[in-house]
Amino acid sequence: MKPYGNIENITFYRALRFIDAYSFEEGIRNNTPINILYQPRGKKLPPDAPKTTLVWDSWELGVQNMPFMSQAITSNYYEKVDLNLLKLIHSGFYQIDDTIDLVENSANPGNLRDVLASKLPINTEAIWWSKEKSSNSSSRYIDAIENISSNLEFLKKAQLLPKQDFNYLQENNLIDPDSQPTARGTSDGYVWVMKSDSKNIYLTHSAYVGQHMQKWVEFFNAYTAIINSNYSMGFPAHYPLLTPLEFASFMQKWMVEVHPFSDGNGRNSRYWHDAIASAYQLPYAPAGWIQNDMIMTYSGYFKEVYQFTRKYLNKLENCVDLHKDKNLSKATKRDQYECALM
Repeated sequence: MKPYGNIENITFYRALRFIDAYSFEEGIRNNTPINILYQPRGKKLPPDAPKTTLVWDSWELGVQNMPFMSQAITSNYYEKVDLNLLKLIHSGFYQIDDTIDLVENSANPGNLRDVLASKLPINTEAIWWSKEKSSNSSSRYIDAIENISSNLEFLKKAQLLPKQDFNYLQENNLIDPDSQPTARGTSDGYVWVMKSDSKNIYLTHSAYVGQHMQKWVEFFNAYTAIINSNYSMGFPAHYPLLTPLEFASFMQKWMVEVHPFSDGNGRNSRYWHDAIASAYQLPYAPAGWIQNDMIMTYSGYFKEVYQFTRKYLNKLENCVDLHKDKNLSKATKRDQYECALM
């Protein structure tokens, strides 16, 4: 590859960051034409275009301001990230259609999910995955029980979990005054991000999303300052030691675990992963191939991101070599399909 080439502009690499792996694999099996599976923005969609086309288009619009954001992260003069900025970035992914989603629910662009939207009483568990209702009861979900407990301890040790604050919820009209939100917290008063039992995996209740994301914002600002100082500034003892790549992966995984929005949590969390990676001159992770970010341990996720990034950087180099040497016809069917996306 040319040393001055911009890897961000290679289509296949972009695809792996926001198109789900299932659709890509289905395209290979059925030999779906590239221009159907990945319809360019601005063209009239054919009747059989999959919904991932809209996700692709919305991503392209949503990341338009990423170069500015990446530069701002390493600048000493930028305004710190806050909840309003998170909402603004989220709304950017819905410029084509404010109902772009994959599961037919209201996207509600630019707004955190709330109690009224969820219609869940404060003591009702918000189920993300159910063994009873799901056709996929594979061991990876069952094994997630221990992983989720491990992640909770990681966040608690780093002091990144909010404390239950009944007065805060009442003052902000997030709960009915007669509600008792005891079911949403841990035994020592922290509000968990996710939890699980033998039957279900649960998200934090929407009433607590704002508190979780405020913790996310505070840690984002504090840790970017630490990295920007080359780790020379004061480092809180309870903070985990993270490389820039681990920091990008952690912030992405943490956000998608909170699931702060009604829709688009994957796209939005990957935006911030990419912004951090770009700020510190790191390659983007092929997040579309890492589908278990919700239920992996943090350490396991860091490892997956590193391994998949290396794997697909090598694939990109292989595709460039095939095109350069005009040997694409001799490549495998999969290589041909992957390289055709470039």
